[in-house]
Amino acid sequence: MAYSERAIERRRCTGTTKAGDPCQAWAVWDDPRQLCVQHAGRGQRGPRSGVRKSERTHYQPCTCIAYAWPHRPASGLCCWPDPPRYRSLIPPSTHSWPRVTPEMRQLQRMLSQRWGYWGNPRSRRWKIYG
Repeated sequence: MAYSERAIERRRCTGTTKAGDPCQAWAVWDDPRQLCVQHAGRGQRGPRSGVRKSERTHYQPCTCIAYAWPHRPASGLCCWPDPPRYRSLIPPSTHSWPRVTPEMRQLQRMLSQRWGYWGNPRSRRWKIYG
């Protein structure tokens, strides 16, 4: 993601390191103080336990005119926080099908385990491409 200078200014953590230097991490999206995970007190404390569950990034979708649908800020044609230079003319809800969801992948894994198709050349019939 290539941020503009204004976007970098709005996304940088405003905290300082122990040495007194400015923090170089990105601020958490929903933090009003514009602090990173560690400076906002949301970081890991104590020993880590087992496998860490992956958590999606929380951000406010951008609704600028670069796309006709809500999108991730500063992605593609969006120049958040500046107005976009170009506009996509693709109408919303025209993505190619099938869009592979975690549920579809789980179903594929379950079918493959149940019927023993791991590594079998005939397993392509169960593969969901995305």
